Amino acid sequence: MLEKYQQIPFWQKLVAIIVILAVAGFLYNNYVYKEKVNQIASLEKQLNALIVENTEAKKMENELPNLERKIQQLEFNLEHLKEILPTDSEIERFLAGLYQTALKNNLRIPVYQKQPDANYEEFLIKVPMKYEARGRYNDLKRFYEALAQSTRIVNILNLDLKLEKAGGITAKFELTTFRFKPDVDEQAGGGGR
Repeated sequence: MLEKYQQIPFWQKLVAIIVILAVAGFLYNNYVYKEKVNQIASLEKQLNALIVENTEAKKMENELPNLERKIQQLEFNLEHLKEILPTDSEIERFLAGLYQTALKNNLRIPVYQKQPDANYEEFLIKVPMKYEARGRYNDLKRFYEALAQSTRIVNILNLDLKLEKAGGITAKFELTTFRFKPDVDEQAGGGGR
C-alpha cells in the first residue's frame, strides 16, 4: 500500500489532502463551530439578562432602607388610626358610650337610630346614626364639647336646631363615626391583626 501511495503524483497527493481538509473543515464548521457560536450567543444573552437583573436588584437593595422606613411610618400611622377608630368588636360599646354621654349632659334622646354602615375608603366603614336631642343650650354645648374631646373620630352633620315653646332646644343631627373594615383573615376567623 505504501508503494501505491508513493507512485501517486505529488499534485494528486496535495489535492487529496486539500479535499480531506476542506471536508473536515466543512464538517467542523457545521457541526462543532456553529453549535459553539450558538451556545456562546445564548450564554451572552443569559449573562446580559443576569446583569440587568443584578442591576435592578442592587437598585432595590439600595431602596430597601427607604422602604423599611416607609413601612415603619405606615405601621405607626395604622396604630394611631386604630386608637382613634373603633374596630368591629368595639363599635357597639362606643355607640352606647356616645348615648351615655348625651344622657350625662342632661339631654333627652327620643331618637337614637343607627343607619346602615357604608363603605367609605379602602379600610374604613362609615357608621352613621340619626339623633334627636332635647335639652338646654348649655347641655347641648357640653355634649358637643365631650364629642370634640373624644379620641375617636366623630362628625356631626346636618345639624337642625329648633327652639321649643317650653324653653330649651331640639337638635336633630346625624352623628357619624368610622370603624375599620375587618381584615379578610378576621372575617374568616383567622385572627388577622
